[in-house]
Amino acid sequence: MWYNYHCHSNFCDGLEPLESYVLTAIEKQFKAIGFSSHAPLWFENSWNMPSEKLTDYFAELIALKKKYASQIEIYTSLEMDYLEGDEAWVQSFPAEELDYTILSVHFLRAKSGELIEVDGSTETFIKQLATYWNNDQEQFVVDYFRAFETMVAQTTPTIIGHFDKIKMHLNADGTQVIDTDSVVYKEASEAALKAIARSGAFLEINTRGMYKKQLEHPYPSPDLLKRAFELNIPLVLNSDAHHPEELDACFKSTAESLIGMDIDRLKVLTSNHWTDAQVTINGLKTIHE
Repeated sequence: MWYNYHCHSNFCDGLEPLESYVLTAIEKQFKAIGFSSHAPLWFENSWNMPSEKLTDYFAELIALKKKYASQIEIYTSLEMDYLEGDEAWVQSFPAEELDYTILSVHFLRAKSGELIEVDGSTETFIKQLATYWNNDQEQFVVDYFRAFETMVAQTTPTIIGHFDKIKMHLNADGTQVIDTDSVVYKEASEAALKAIARSGAFLEINTRGMYKKQLEHPYPSPDLLKRAFELNIPLVLNSDAHHPEELDACFKSTAESLIGMDIDRLKVLTSNHWTDAQVTINGLKTIHE
């Protein structure tokens, strides 16, 4: 069976109601589904859930858990933004409502003190790289991966979202804006992975870049995935679905790649606890030691 713990509904920037995802997951014979709407922020943007919807979000998920209890396991989460200097914001959401947490880096704090979104369009990203980092790619890369180090030092989420998502930005000729083969990139990502390993947080394998950006590999890339596995960082397979049909997008091809890299175990949340699951091309099979 497949599992997916990173899903966005129309409570934030997803396209369908929560129940549509549940019904599709049941149709696809999922064992469990977890919802992780973008947590509210104190400033406006186009993709986070408005704070006034949070109570309804929790209430609807409680109702769906009861309604479909005999058919699928449903879990409640939020994808929170790590905002350097505002770490207390992550702690402000009711932990008793959450079965797990996802924490992602969508913003970086520039030297000017402004929070800069690094997850938008590539055109905007290139402009911001010039404006706030003076086109110093190396400094940007250091700042980006250092945010993960600071994140896990300040607060440990259950799952860290799309670790190397900055690789999604492509020039007109198809080359990456950020040089992921540079020494600085390798050193900065290595330091971040070691910090994550020390923290005990899980790292997600996120397939969204493959089916939305036509990237060859998920987040993180194979070299980072291998290193994470060597460091014994628990891994979770997610699609970051924004539509029900994306629930298992690129799961089978990613599973094949994982098997080829000898990454044979992932974590799944089932029966209200995290357990190991064996990777197969047709799904994940829980392992009972």
